[in-house]
Amino acid sequence: MPCFNAIAPYLDVLIHDEAPLVAEGRARLKRDCLTHHRSWVANFAPGEAHFNAAPEERIYFLGSQMGLTPHRQRQLDFLKAKFKDRFVASYDHSTPVDARATLNRYKVGLCPEGRMFATPAMSATHTDRPFWSGCLGMVPVSEDSRQGGRLEDLHAEGLIVRYRHGDLVSLADACECALAMSTAERHLIHEHFNAHETVGAVVATALAEAGVATDLRQLVG
Repeated sequence: MPCFNAIAPYLDVLIHDEAPLVAEGRARLKRDCLTHHRSWVANFAPGEAHFNAAPEERIYFLGSQMGLTPHRQRQLDFLKAKFKDRFVASYDHSTPVDARATLNRYKVGLCPEGRMFATPAMSATHTDRPFWSGCLGMVPVSEDSRQGGRLEDLHAEGLIVRYRHGDLVSLADACECALAMSTAERHLIHEHFNAHETVGAVVATALAEAGVATDLRQLVG
């Protein structure tokens, strides 16, 4: 970000996706500036992502033509053959924010990773798709990223389902597991992601931790 060096001395909180920070920029931060490395959050406003108690028993592939590698095409061909009309593929690079809320019609969100991103830090992690899928009460399914990170913690808590990279059997098992999840389990997913994984919730928590005086209700609703 070209303006970062100019604004850095005035920041109380910095939440950044790239790591490590460029040394020149870090040196310009205040000593008491709270910094958090967090790769992705869900871009939903409070109350915007509604829970669907009776979604279609289908898997929605949140893909991208930009990342349609031979590996990804093999997954698509496999899933279409196995799940037939229970599998729906989308190739939008980034589903418009105002269109995401309608995707709660599907029970499962299959979320490929960001391996095609240009920078090393981004290509070694995941995309925002598991986070806004979870906000909608969809069951997020994602491959095991090379660095693990937050998705592994969410998997351990039963809030997403993961499969081994390049393993079609593991992918099918993960999708079947997600389709089998109960309404109560999806309620927990919906509640967690909306309470902890949206932009407002993340920023409000960081501001409170830093002791910044503000009306946090403006951020979390």
